[in-house]
Amino acid sequence: MVSAIADGLLTATVRWQASKVRAGHYDGERLDASAVQASLEAFAANWLKVISSRTSIALNRMAIGHAGSARATCGGIVLANGRFAIGERLKPLLEAARDAGLLAFEDAEQAFRTFFGLVGRDVQMRLLLGDRLRLTEIEIARDAARATQQFLTLYEQGKAPAAAGRMKFNHRKET
Repeated sequence: MVSAIADGLLTATVRWQASKVRAGHYDGERLDASAVQASLEAFAANWLKVISSRTSIALNRMAIGHAGSARATCGGIVLANGRFAIGERLKPLLEAARDAGLLAFEDAEQAFRTFFGLVGRDVQMRLLLGDRLRLTEIEIARDAARATQQFLTLYEQGKAPAAAGRMKFNHRKET
């Protein structure tokens, strides 16, 4: 009984935190490049604010601390109601941008994971490990804009969808 109540409270708290992460408002019928950029930047800024909050740090530390134990359900609750839920909120925007000819990718999950990584960089890991990193509103906005621009560069229309997000390296010996 206590476990079910605790899981319910954890689920509600994670959902509350994740509800703050949105892709912004856009019209899927008249989507243009500036709307995609603004929506991605809004999502990125919202997510950075959430992951740098004391609540999010505590929830993620608890889930990680219980991984592999009898309370291993914590990680599943955090994943399902956090990361996976916000991914499902952003994928429709990515797919609408692809359908409008603004982005090129084959797999929305892969495109989301790329964006997620560009936004988060090492911020969440540093915070979970106790770094006293404090992100100001200005830094969050700058980081969100930078990650969005990097993502748009990787997945811009005109690149072959299979090649979008992949780079070739020229390995040569120095003599």
